[in-house]
Amino acid sequence: MDIWLLAAVIVILILVILWRSAERQKIQLADNCREESFQHEKQLEELRFRQQTLETVVSVTRDLLLIVDSDMVVQYTNQAAQERFGALHEPKTLMAYVHSLELEKVILEAQQSGKGELYEQGLHVLGIPFNARLLSFPELTAVSLTDASELHRLLRARQDFITNLSHEIRTPLTSIRLIADTMRSPAGADPEVSSTLTRKMIHEVDELNQMAEEMIELSAIEAGRQVVRLVPVRLVELVSSPVERIQEQAALKRVNIVNRVPEDILVLADKEHAARAVLNVLHNAVKFSPKEGNILIISTIDEELNQVVLQICDEGDGIPPHELTRIFERFYRSEEARHTPGTGLGLAIARHIMNAHGGDIWAVNREPPERGTAFSLAFRSAEQ
Repeated sequence: MDIWLLAAVIVILILVILWRSAERQKIQLADNCREESFQHEKQLEELRFRQQTLETVVSVTRDLLLIVDSDMVVQYTNQAAQERFGALHEPKTLMAYVHSLELEKVILEAQQSGKGELYEQGLHVLGIPFNARLLSFPELTAVSLTDASELHRLLRARQDFITNLSHEIRTPLTSIRLIADTMRSPAGADPEVSSTLTRKMIHEVDELNQMAEEMIELSAIEAGRQVVRLVPVRLVELVSSPVERIQEQAALKRVNIVNRVPEDILVLADKEHAARAVLNVLHNAVKFSPKEGNILIISTIDEELNQVVLQICDEGDGIPPHELTRIFERFYRSEEARHTPGTGLGLAIARHIMNAHGGDIWAVNREPPERGTAFSLAFRSAEQ
């Protein structure tokens, strides 16, 4: 009996031990499952975050992004691409979606150049220049198209600028040399001839000085060295110095400058830079004014916007309506301006200065019976 009891106790102990071991294994398994579930959820959360981050980056970029499979079927496009080529509700062939044989050719070249290697190529899609960057894999090719229209325009403008500048510098230098040769000749001994030649030489030197100042100003703008410090300044002070500087050039064309800016108007401005903007506009007004014309300088106060608007009105031929905004572009010169000295930088520099002042600049053609163009420069008022 004792043996059977002992055996029963041993069996019970073994069962208890096995049960406890099983319970520990169940607990360990549950803990492992919870840990795996936690890690899995954590990985899913990281994937969701990465997906959201990627979708955000893809949606805000202005580059056109496309995913094309090995059969030349577009599988994905971002918002910028859909704005350009239309919505992609379902996969479409590249030709049906983009209508560009050149892009298809570039993708094929990228696929043949090597898997996983970045391939770059310039091309035109629908007549628009793009810089294409492609990354090709066995089943998919990622395509990024960057609109290069502005870059091409700037490169052409810069090339035109260099050509124009070379021509504009050569013209006054040639004129100065001819004047100097004439003054050294017997004809130069005549006081009247000498006086006339001296005035012409001064005019040519002023043109060269204007070009040099515009180049220095442009260099400062591009290098970010132009610092604007706004302080209360009398508006008449921003006008009187440029008027004085431009008087000699105006006198050569017998252009009369009428300054009707009141003495008591205060604006927030950097005196040196603001005067430069006014001078550039005045220089433009004198250049396109007819002989014996008038340039009127007036000011108005916009209390609602807390602005003071300086207006410089000439009596020239006016500006074609489609060019009224373009004349402020860097290096831009209208058809009429291309036949006159200049670099096409003056008004662009004036716009940059006015923007730095928190103001604005614009041009409108004057209403008949008046003729010419009115340039407006808006400054923040210093009156509280």
